[in-house]
Amino acid sequence: MRGPNGCGKSTFARTLLGLIPALSGTIQWDASHHCRWVPQQLPLTDDFPISVRDIVELGLWDTPDSGSAFKGLKPRYNGSKSMKQKVTEILQRVGLDGMENRRFARLSGGEQRRALIARALVSDAECIVLDEPMNGVDIQGRDSLGSLISSLAENPETLFFVITHDSSWIPVTPRCYLDLTTNGEITLEESC
Repeated sequence: MRGPNGCGKSTFARTLLGLIPALSGTIQWDASHHCRWVPQQLPLTDDFPISVRDIVELGLWDTPDSGSAFKGLKPRYNGSKSMKQKVTEILQRVGLDGMENRRFARLSGGEQRRALIARALVSDAECIVLDEPMNGVDIQGRDSLGSLISSLAENPETLFFVITHDSSWIPVTPRCYLDLTTNGEITLEESC
């Protein structure tokens, strides 16, 4: 989804996922899809004692802020692999292997985003909504993170819904763009 800053992109997506109630109108969305919300950041102080592994393991639970249609704190894990092994594999996949014991709040913006993406991936989500994934990420991190998101989006079993005000960082052509204007108009532009 593209649109200028402040036009309501994040609010629209959070409403779509049921994280906040609609102020008016209705949204029809198949809630049977398992979606995960990847926020711009988590408001944690440097001394908050939560590790990268802890953040990723939270993806194994359905929490009220996860974007999951299943509310409440319930285990999502299916038990096919040990939890530790699954989290380790996901950390390697997003380029954070060896960083699992570092404090989350002390990571760079790009590393925090990778950990939040890992939290969504470990849940086996069918839909991952990334809210301004490049916000607060330096130039070098943007290239690396853009490549990661593009490679993850090649998986046809997972829909990546990216919210951004600047789509120039996306190294592949998305299937479509959902454009939101400052006056609330939404248009769909197919890329293919």
